[in-house]
Amino acid sequence: MGYPSLGAMFRGVCDAYPQKVGMMYKKEGTYHPITFKEIKEQVYALAAGLHKLGVKKGDRVLILSENRYEWAFTDYASLCLGAISVPIYPTLLPAHIEFIINNCEGKVLVASTMHQYQKIEEIRDKLKFLETVAVMDVEDNEKLMKWSDLVEQGREVLKEQPDLV
Repeated sequence: MGYPSLGAMFRGVCDAYPQKVGMMYKKEGTYHPITFKEIKEQVYALAAGLHKLGVKKGDRVLILSENRYEWAFTDYASLCLGAISVPIYPTLLPAHIEFIINNCEGKVLVASTMHQYQKIEEIRDKLKFLETVAVMDVEDNEKLMKWSDLVEQGREVLKEQPDLV
C-alpha cells in the first residue's frame, strides 16, 4: 500500500484502525491510551487551527519540545497541511534556536513549556519570520496562545469547513 505523502499515510492508518490504541501517554504515574480515531480528531483540529494562523503547504512549523503526545500531534497536523515540521532540541541554547528558526524561515512555533517559551522571548526581536508562538503547558495568560486553544479554534474552523484537512 503506497501513500503519496506522510499526511496521507497518517490518514490511512487512522481510518484503517480507528478503535485501536495509537499511542499512550503517562500522567500522574498512569498510562492513558489514545485511539487512532481520537488522534485523528485532535490532529485535524490542530491542523485547522494552524491553517487559521496562515500555515499552508511548504511553510515551516517549529516544534520546541520534549517527547510528548502533543509533539507528535503537532508534527502530524503540519504534515496533513503539507507544511514542514522543524523539530528543535529542547536542550539547545537560544542562540542556536535563533539560527534554526531564521535559517528555515519558520512561521509558527509550538513550545512545550514556559521554560522553552522564555528562550524564544529572549531572542524574539531577532526572529525575522516567526509570526506566532503557541505553548502546550501554560497557565492562563492573555498574552500567550495556548496549544489547547489552537486546537479549539481549529474545531470551530472544521465546523464551517469540514473538508479542510
